[in-house]
Amino acid sequence: MRQRSVILSLFFVAIMMSSTVGCIGLTQVREALEGMRGEPTQGRISESYSLNHTFTGLSAAPFFASEEIKVNDRVTEINIYFRATMDFADNIQVGEARFVNAKLLMPDGSVFWEEEATNSTRPQEIRTYPPFVTGIWTLEVEARGYGADLVVVDSYDDFMVKVTVEQQCTYYPVEDDVCAFD
Repeated sequence: MRQRSVILSLFFVAIMMSSTVGCIGLTQVREALEGMRGEPTQGRISESYSLNHTFTGLSAAPFFASEEIKVNDRVTEINIYFRATMDFADNIQVGEARFVNAKLLMPDGSVFWEEEATNSTRPQEIRTYPPFVTGIWTLEVEARGYGADLVVVDSYDDFMVKVTVEQQCTYYPVEDDVCAFD
């Protein structure tokens, strides 16, 4: 306990002495405070963008939506999950009335990823790694489907597209445990 009091006393004496030195003293105090702080660690932050819809009408209903996604040089991974559910699509042919077309477009408008479904599907999740073109990317979904609450069975076409962007950041040991971008 006494040793801790001595250390704190010396610390405050050092601060007092360095405050009389001017700007050069501030540098020493800053270095001392940074030395007391723990070492920073690398981490990741994930941000997800999702487009999903459930069709509820007996007649074919169109759907279109888009979402902007910011991709910068700190992005370490992009994950894409896609699922479409169209009950009885294999048994009942409705022509081209039921479909889901999902695209992830790069800033220049070129297609990075695309998936089209005309029946229930759940392809494998896609993981991609740098290099990525920096800028505003666009997730677009165009779809058409049916939905019905029948006496015997409920049947609703639906889909979900989820894009997760992971970025590298630095955790500094502070109370808030905030991940910062250097």
